[in-house]
Amino acid sequence: DLGALAGSVEYVRVARNLAGLTRQRNFALGLVATDAVVFFDDDVVPGDGCLAEMEQVLRSDDAIVGVGAVAPTESDAPGRLHRIRRLLRIVDAEAPGRYCRTGMSIAWRGLDRSRPVVDVQWLPGYAMLWRTAAAREVRFDERFAGYANGEDLDFGLRMARRGRLVIAT
Repeated sequence: DLGALAGSVEYVRVARNLAGLTRQRNFALGLVATDAVVFFDDDVVPGDGCLAEMEQVLRSDDAIVGVGAVAPTESDAPGRLHRIRRLLRIVDAEAPGRYCRTGMSIAWRGLDRSRPVVDVQWLPGYAMLWRTAAAREVRFDERFAGYANGEDLDFGLRMARRGRLVIAT
């Protein structure tokens, strides 16, 4: 019901000094009045019930500090690049959502969608829900200027010190 939703959404246009994803997210953390905050990229269209499912998973366990969603277009099989990295021992784990000693993160291809919740070490930046209090304490690192420069990976790794990160499949 878009009419009902319109009353609960506030659009904020930021000045140039707040340009950049990390600054915008930190600005939003200061505005949100709820105990959970969600970030979707502007080109993401969440499926029916996606946000409700993410919230249900977050509220199911106090140890969970972050919940991600993965695009249904993500392949079920690891890609060729991942297989090459595995052969060269650049990545040391098969599981998606892991971070390796080499500094490589494993993307979401091959995620076990038969399980309703999968523990991970970082969340996809395009669809992530956080406990607001913890996110405000950790904050996005504003040295990651611009867009898509690893700020979601950095933030997720730091949030993982506060509790569980999971993907709601």
